[in-house]
Amino acid sequence: MQSKKTSVIEVCVNVFSGTIISYLLTLFALPLWKLNINPTIALEITILYTLVALIRSYIIRRLFNRRKTK
Repeated sequence: MQSKKTSVIEVCVNVFSGTIISYLLTLFALPLWKLNINPTIALEITILYTLVALIRSYIIRRLFNRRKTK
């Protein structure tokens, strides 16, 4: 079973590695739909989605670990 600390570390590495991709995608993809966006707004959107991804990933990881031990 994975410890809670290890779960947090794994989730952080996973989510933060995707943060750069998310930022670049937000910055360059939204203008394809004619949505004007600047780097600050792209960063704010990325931070919001990163926080949601962290929480979601941690909860799912813990649920699977709990299920595995039963």
